Amino acid sequence: MDAAFDMGIEFLTFYGFSLKNFQRSDVEKRAIFNIMRMNLPKLERKAHEKGVRVIFPGRKELFPPDIGEKLKKIEEKTAERERTLLILFGYDGEDEIKRAAAKFARAFKEGKAGITDFERFLDIPPTIPKMDLVIRTSGEQRISGFPLMHISYAELYFSPKLWPDFTVEDFERAIEEYKKRERRFGK
Repeated sequence: MDAAFDMGIEFLTFYGFSLKNFQRSDVEKRAIFNIMRMNLPKLERKAHEKGVRVIFPGRKELFPPDIGEKLKKIEEKTAERERTLLILFGYDGEDEIKRAAAKFARAFKEGKAGITDFERFLDIPPTIPKMDLVIRTSGEQRISGFPLMHISYAELYFSPKLWPDFTVEDFERAIEEYKKRERRFGK
């Protein structure tokens, strides 16, 4: 996060916990939730120190109540910041679209939404620009549950390194590779 914001990147997204991760064993989920409980206050302090807005797109209601409430509080406390960090929790891109479509259909039927309002119903706010670069670690070369509506013209960068081993130097290499690409946006 520090390296990205130091480079002038204004919007940064991390996958924290996918919707599919809820299928893990209860033992694994308890361990992960305890790690979240320990680290969310640290994240909140760091966001305050760095002047960063934090948004947690996804299904907060699926987490234990104390975690869901902490996620909402961090979002509220950091809402007025310029630089933005999105951490996807309880998130899946396909699920986001399906839920948004259902909400949009209801609102459209009730006359509360027009045909151009769909993005307003997504988890990721429409004020957040589309993603420019997706860095996929661990040697995987798939999108998985990434934010499908938000990566339509993103450049993809694949690294064989596991996330814990991905260094600032690796990040800088990915950014340099991205800068060399010609972005055509379908043209």
